[in-house]
Amino acid sequence: MKTEFDICTIFNMPFPAMSVYDFYQYVKGNEVRSYWDQSTIYFICQRAVIYFDELTVGEASVSAKIKQRGTSKEIDIELPLCKGSDLNPEGDSLTVDVRFYSVTHEEVPPFNNVAGFQLFDKDKNFIVWFTPERLIYDHVIRGLNVKFNGDFHQFLDYNVHYIGQAQDQKIWERLKNHETLQRIIATEHPYINGEYSSYEFVLIFLQNIGADIINYILPEESDFVSDSSKTKFIEDLSNLEQEQILDKIKKEITNDIEAYLVNLFEPKQNKILFKNYPNITNGLKSLGYNNITHEFMVLGDLHTEEGSYFIKTAPIYINKSDQ
Repeated sequence: MKTEFDICTIFNMPFPAMSVYDFYQYVKGNEVRSYWDQSTIYFICQRAVIYFDELTVGEASVSAKIKQRGTSKEIDIELPLCKGSDLNPEGDSLTVDVRFYSVTHEEVPPFNNVAGFQLFDKDKNFIVWFTPERLIYDHVIRGLNVKFNGDFHQFLDYNVHYIGQAQDQKIWERLKNHETLQRIIATEHPYINGEYSSYEFVLIFLQNIGADIINYILPEESDFVSDSSKTKFIEDLSNLEQEQILDKIKKEITNDIEAYLVNLFEPKQNKILFKNYPNITNGLKSLGYNNITHEFMVLGDLHTEEGSYFIKTAPIYINKSDQ
């Protein structure tokens, strides 16, 4: 008898898509860094600018429209801030600090062309910052109570330019002086109405949150074994044992998912497209895993400009197996 090893890795999106502008603004923030600590895969993307318009701040809520530059897309939103709400359970007096895309802007509401806003408690302690993507993400992933009058998924469309990884250094350190990121910003041009301001660059991060390793006992007398003739067993491992195994192969997992995604999307800014995936150096195949499956969850529609691949999630798990 012989044994065959299969593996299924699981990746998620620990933080909402973030514009490059916001990345450089918040890269020193502990809140943001805490979510990036375990992220090893990143997408450099482009999408039409999303912003708040007609934003008003009342005693009980923040109300606004979410719009997308260069399009007619818009929806109404309302974020409750009253006593008993998710962000203000005690009913304290909160301060809202509005950040604008433009230098000149309104001094009184309603505020237009708003990039985002921050909330502070009664003692001026920071609570949270919201861009349109952060508001949508916290609603879908974390269950934040937000009222949306319309389909917010229409704003989450990302053109993928580059996919990379960071293992030997923190992902924000990798990106701060990222040569490819700088080249993309300098050379990629928007294509809505010929207006450069219609588009901005966005970063999406993925982290590995686990993996399942499945062992099959195979009869040795045949080179071909049907699925029905395999004897499947999963070792009963403690959480500590599982973590120890995954810690030993985390570099190979990251190498494999990067190669898998680059091979899938074929972003034009990636010089190496891993045409031989899954037969790559220092990937999971090199460790002897036979069937490799990657599951990952993203909030948004990811594709290349040519539309060579399209992920559409709302969010759901995408399961792709390569043998």
